[in-house]
Amino acid sequence: MFFDDDTKTNSLLSKSKIVIATVQRNRSQCSTTVEGLPDDLDLQRICSHLRKEGKCSGSVINDGTVIQLFGNQKQMVYDFLLKHDICGEDEIVVKGL
Repeated sequence: MFFDDDTKTNSLLSKSKIVIATVQRNRSQCSTTVEGLPDDLDLQRICSHLRKEGKCSGSVINDGTVIQLFGNQKQMVYDFLLKHDICGEDEIVVKGL
C-alpha cells in the first residue's frame, strides 16, 4: 500500500502543468505569465493570437519558454487554451491575484 501511494504521487508530479499567474508590477498594473507549454508549440504564434484576443501587448520571454501579457488576462488565457485544445482543464494551474 505504501508503494501504491508513491506511484500515484510520482505520476501526478510527472504530468506537466501549465501555470497561468499574475504578478503585480506596481500599484495599478499587473502582468500575466503563461509557463509550461509544450516545447513543440510555436509560442510566438500563440502569443500573437493571445495579444489579438485579449487586446493587450505581450511577448515571449526567458529564452522562448514563457509568454508574458500585460494586464490581468488569466480568464482569457484559460479560455483560449481550452478552446483551441492546447491542453486539458486538469493540466492548468491558475495562480495570482
